[in-house]
Amino acid sequence: MTESRIRGLRGPAAVVTVLVFAVVFIQLIWCVRIWQANHTVVETHSWGTTASHGGIDRMPFVYSTLGWLAAVLAAGTVLLVWLWRARTNSAILGTAEHRLGRGWTIGSWFTPVLSLVLPAIVVEDIVRASDPASPAGGTSLKGVPHSGLVWTWWIVWALAWVSVVVERSAFMSTNDSYSDIDEAADAWTRWAATYTGMTLLFGISAALLVTILARVGGWQAGRS
Repeated sequence: MTESRIRGLRGPAAVVTVLVFAVVFIQLIWCVRIWQANHTVVETHSWGTTASHGGIDRMPFVYSTLGWLAAVLAAGTVLLVWLWRARTNSAILGTAEHRLGRGWTIGSWFTPVLSLVLPAIVVEDIVRASDPASPAGGTSLKGVPHSGLVWTWWIVWALAWVSVVVERSAFMSTNDSYSDIDEAADAWTRWAATYTGMTLLFGISAALLVTILARVGGWQAGRS
């Protein structure tokens, strides 16, 4: 059955916004704590085989990381709801064909290898179809400009997850046994630096995503 009613995007967008900034907030808190721990290692020459030697208790960090992951998963789930609604709305607002069918709105995220690019195509076509520059009676999006905002968000998002791998590797190095304080201090400084970089990338990605949600929501509301 073809839907003919524009569905609101404000609710899902608000939930996604709260969750993605909760993710960044958790990272900011630990970013400060890790730099404090780094200072402790350097100043007191106290280090060892666990992160707690720098003043970070392992279990609170583990629980916080699990909370961070839960917020990421929850944000991703609600984002899929938003995308499905926005994709459906865009088909109601105009007749232009998207490059991918509506089923790919969800399937694109779970297809091995192709998930590296298909979600960005889905989001970009939603943005382009929602753009007031897109003619309501057009059959193609070819005349509608591509979205640099979407691709910037997607690249930063991908780099953020690469940085998670780098950060985890740096964290593991703080658990090694060192006989030299300079080596231990270097390991802690690398962890602090990589965690800071990861936090920055997730923060930028969150800001770009919220901008996309607000832009599409505004455009669709204005055209309905």
